Formats: sequence, structure tokens, C-alpha cells
Amino acid sequence: LLIENSGTAFGTDVHVTLSASTAGAWFGSVPPLDPPPAPPRLRTMGELLSPRGFDIDIAPRSDRDAPIDGPNIDEDDPSSTSFTVRHVKHSVPCQLPAVFFQTAAEDIRGFTIAYTLVAANTPQPQEGRLEVQIKWERPVPAPDPAVFFERDDDAD
Repeated sequence: LLIENSGTAFGTDVHVTLSASTAGAWFGSVPPLDPPPAPPRLRTMGELLSPRGFDIDIAPRSDRDAPIDGPNIDEDDPSSTSFTVRHVKHSVPCQLPAVFFQTAAEDIRGFTIAYTLVAANTPQPQEGRLEVQIKWERPVPAPDPAVFFERDDDAD
């Protein structure tokens, strides 16, 4: 998803809300699988005698000043998600993090996603709809393996 400011000023604290018209849930990107645990390594004498120790928990950097916050999936309504973008420059596209929507319907041809854009420095929210069309393709049957083993009996 991309948003772009076509106005004449910066868009500050832009809130983007996406709501699907069908039953389902939004998901953020799927985390990679954790590797299997490695056996502990032997500690050096310096690590063992260090006054700081080797199991120090360092607090993570606060993400409150991150340029994009989201996706924030609503726990009460999983078919709704939101983003907050701190600054959207004029005519510079801003790419939002990827989100995935899993529908609960088995045979669905399409649905709509309603969006709302609200910036702190503009009086009117922008609303609209995105049309999602789903095309089902039938799997192509594999060719007969005998075709690959036919020999050309041509005497060259």
C-alpha cells in the first residue's frame, strides 16, 4: 500500500484505517521460523570474571518516534487495521508495511476495503473504497511423463 500527499503542505500524523467488507482477519507479515537452539558455548575466563556479567538485558529502543506505526490490528474487530504515518511529504509516495487479509468465506469472488485517511493538519478526512477482485485459476494438469521419454527413431 502506498499513500501520497497531493496537497501543498506536509501531512502530519496521518491515520490510515482499512476495514474489509467481508468476514475475515488482517495479519501482519509472517515471522520466520526460529532456528533450533544451539548448544551453549564455553565462556572465557574474562567473561566469567567480568563485573558486568554476560546476561545483561538492554532495553529496546522506543518506537514512539518511528516514521510509521502499524499495522495495528483491532482486537475487537480483526477485519479492521490502522497505520499512523508521522510525516507525508508533498508528492513523495510513502509505502506502508505489508498486511495480509484472510477471508473466512470459502467461495469468494471479491470484496471491498473501506479506507479513511485523517491528517492532524487537515480538517476533512478522506474516505474511499478499494475493490478487491479474486480470480480462481484451475490447476493445469501435468503432462504425461511418457512424452519426455519418447525417442526419435530417425536415423541421422
